[in-house]
Amino acid sequence: MYWFALRDWWRSHATWRTAYLLFLGQVVSFVMALMSFTSSLIADLDGSKPLLGDVLVIAGTVFYAMSNVGEEFCVKKKNRIEVAAMIGVYGFLVSAVEISIVEIKSLESIEWSTDLILAFAGYAVSTFMFYTIAPFVLQLSGATMFNLSTLTSDMWVVLIRIFFYH
Repeated sequence: MYWFALRDWWRSHATWRTAYLLFLGQVVSFVMALMSFTSSLIADLDGSKPLLGDVLVIAGTVFYAMSNVGEEFCVKKKNRIEVAAMIGVYGFLVSAVEISIVEIKSLESIEWSTDLILAFAGYAVSTFMFYTIAPFVLQLSGATMFNLSTLTSDMWVVLIRIFFYH
């Protein structure tokens, strides 16, 4: 009898169910972050500051997730094409400033070859495809599903590497 009452309550309270699942996701994320920090403290790694690396990775992930939420907001309030165009324009401006300040000497010292140009062109095409398709995915499914799918793609890469390149 108790099981049926709990099941009916669970089905009828969608807001509580969503809040519970969000809390559960936050707990899992917090536990995984703690595991990452403790592994950096325990392991004898070659890096000079592994804890700083973990903090930077987590901060980068948080900021990327926040940018996806902002992009979802823009896609749902404005036109997808306008959002994709603004990503391209601002991405070009930020990249041009960053290259001219930080990477100019490295860029001048590159010995260009056909393989390097083809690799760069492949990267440019794949990045173009990603940021062209991303607004469509964000409008259809939202930032949460988009972030989960990018995390899942990393796991698929690990599986493909294990089974095909091992």
